[in-house]
Amino acid sequence: MHGFSGWVGSALLAVCGSASAQYSSIAYEDFEYPTGNLQGQDGGPGWAGAWRSTTGTVSLHRVYLGKSMLCSGAGNGSFRTLDTASWPYPQHLQGGDFGADGTSVWVRFHMERDAASDHQYGGLSLWRQGVGEQMFLGNPGRTGALGIYDFHGGRGPWTIPGSSPVNLSWLVCRIDFRAGDEHLRLWLNPSISRPSGAADLDVMVADFRFDELRLESGDGASSVGFYFDELELEMEAETRSLDLRPQGDSYLAASHAAAFVPSSGLTVEAWVILDSSLIGRPTIVRKNPVPFMESYNLRIEGGSPQWGAWTAGGNNAIWARGTQMPLGRPVHLAGTWDGTTARLYMDGVLLGSNGSFPGALRDTGGELRIGKGDDNGLEAFVGAIDEVRLWSRARTASEIADGMRRELNDGSALVAAWHLNGSFVDSVGSRNAGARGTARFGPEVTSFARALRLAPSGSFLEVPDAPELVPTSGLTVEAWIQVDSPSSGRPTIVRKNPTPNQESYNLRIELGSPQWQVFTAGGRNIVWPTGTALPIGRPVHLAGTWDGTIAKLYMDGVLLGSAFTHPGPMVRTGGALRIGKGDNNGAEEFEGRIDEVRIWSFARTEGEIGSTKNRELCCIPGLIASYAMEGNLLDGSGNHHAAAMGPVEFVTEFSSHLGLATRGVARIGAPSSVCATPATMVITSIPWISNAHLALGCIDVRGPAAGVLVLSSSALTTPINLLGVQLWMDPAAPIFAVASTVSLANGVVRFATPVPNDALLVGGRVAAQFLWADVCGPQGISATDGVELTILSL
Repeated sequence: MHGFSGWVGSALLAVCGSASAQYSSIAYEDFEYPTGNLQGQDGGPGWAGAWRSTTGTVSLHRVYLGKSMLCSGAGNGSFRTLDTASWPYPQHLQGGDFGADGTSVWVRFHMERDAASDHQYGGLSLWRQGVGEQMFLGNPGRTGALGIYDFHGGRGPWTIPGSSPVNLSWLVCRIDFRAGDEHLRLWLNPSISRPSGAADLDVMVADFRFDELRLESGDGASSVGFYFDELELEMEAETRSLDLRPQGDSYLAASHAAAFVPSSGLTVEAWVILDSSLIGRPTIVRKNPVPFMESYNLRIEGGSPQWGAWTAGGNNAIWARGTQMPLGRPVHLAGTWDGTTARLYMDGVLLGSNGSFPGALRDTGGELRIGKGDDNGLEAFVGAIDEVRLWSRARTASEIADGMRRELNDGSALVAAWHLNGSFVDSVGSRNAGARGTARFGPEVTSFARALRLAPSGSFLEVPDAPELVPTSGLTVEAWIQVDSPSSGRPTIVRKNPTPNQESYNLRIELGSPQWQVFTAGGRNIVWPTGTALPIGRPVHLAGTWDGTIAKLYMDGVLLGSAFTHPGPMVRTGGALRIGKGDNNGAEEFEGRIDEVRIWSFARTEGEIGSTKNRELCCIPGLIASYAMEGNLLDGSGNHHAAAMGPVEFVTEFSSHLGLATRGVARIGAPSSVCATPATMVITSIPWISNAHLALGCIDVRGPAAGVLVLSSSALTTPINLLGVQLWMDPAAPIFAVASTVSLANGVVRFATPVPNDALLVGGRVAAQFLWADVCGPQGISATDGVELTILSL
């Protein structure tokens, strides 16, 4: 039987698979314009033009996050057209509009009816130019509630019981476009931006497409209507891969071109998922399928990667027999030839080299094949292939590792690049491939992320002040950065409160060395390892922590130093949180790239920081805010969204180390303590196999108090009342309890739950909740909320 170390075996685990999806922003609007009419305003990405407003009906007011739009008048609104012409995945459009069958679109926005308004409807309409209104989201006419009206199909309205347009609301809608009716789900004020649980409304609507939006309000006599803010549209599954399943004659072929056999050198690379270790030679890329006439060949033989580069003298073959090709997971393979030596790499690591036959590659003509070698059935590839690239020189190991997780389209030596995102187009040299057999598209093999780049022009991000950004239970601030050039100033990464000498915390660089500061009522705790120079031009991970007593600074997951001069809670002095700039002194501007900024409500350990620094995270209990910088400035873990101050740019991910976004954790219910600040659960890391640094914990425990950690293989959707507190663990499932006590500062508790390196655990689930004996709860008992963990593979 299998289970967590120190826990009760596999009785706690119920197998359930999990999947991940990739996303791309369609458009975003934050309405941060000068106060006045919206007509002609043209900010935000993804739009084909400026806003078109009915004269005199739209103005801007501060109500939610900075500024928002006020739609007024009687039956008026503001239109804006989406930029479908520049959408990078035309296969996801139908007739030039969003809504192609098989795609999914997320729509999010905030709305609130003005207290003085008598308008009967207000919301967001999805339109199709030349056709008219298709779908309405918000407050349908004369319903007095929030919901949906299928304008195109004449269905509805459907409304959410108990909802009110008077309240400030966040509406999140997912539309799955299908053959025939579309599947539409609407959530009211969800805790995350892409909810997966039961929706507040779940309906089928008539088939439709759209390319334009309208914010509207009306059917009343008052001069004010509805406020709107933070409008965002997002496409799911924008990236694909070549799916060569099941085995057969499915492959791609590109006609012979001299550029495919460069004289100066060569690199061939691709991402693959191999389904099974067949006896044969599954081929990824081969130039010329005629037996023994190929110019080069990247394939698998006997379960091991193999690369061959042919010259007039012979085949410089590398067969890494000691390296077994993993099955069922993404692997990056690359073969190079520099005119003398061939080299083979897997996941950026050199496997071997061969320089037996130096000289230029031979050019024997013949097509280039992807997914098959010669016409022998043993050379057909069964699995998925993605991001196939050919270069006219031998790339170095560092170049391969740096670029393998990026979608590349430029570079003087890049001869061809097949992204395989729904087409067989070569995005570089127009050497398009053709499908042979039943080649089709499947889920993305790997992902390519983005990052924020700040120029030396005063550009930075700002997040409005909120109490939770200065937690009393401790703090961790972390980010990936890349500094473009040396600075004699104090380039700032994250700072809470830009007023000089009033900050709560400050993660920055001073005189070329990383620095972390935490301010308490007693003074400043500063960690400044002046002997550590921050590298220039390469990715670096920095993290600062504070546990109420000690401040610690980490670089690339390694402790650099600590300080505990002035213990005590951090000062709360208000002021915005800034990313990329400190105070208004030009010396505190950051020039370079910033990514994966995360703020936690407790001090993470060195092992915990190291265990997740190479992963994109969001929505984990204990994570106050997270900014993945994936083409927008949204907080993926809460509502602390950032706004750009000055010009900012999103670029391809600068770190080759950041892996796919992983969840594996879901919050259950709510705490039932009557304390002013109830204790809530936190997770210190991600529940993947072999993670020795996972711990279950909670914050804001009023101690000292005796506690019990309750574990179960199943959670409840409706809690059971136990002695006045809510129990979220299912008593019908196996339950196990572990005693715990308050042992850390600031009411923080950790209970170590390392996960063994056991593949049989993958997909298993465990639910957990803390119960505490203290004076806050009824009858001296209080309870936290719950969490559910799904065990992930690496």
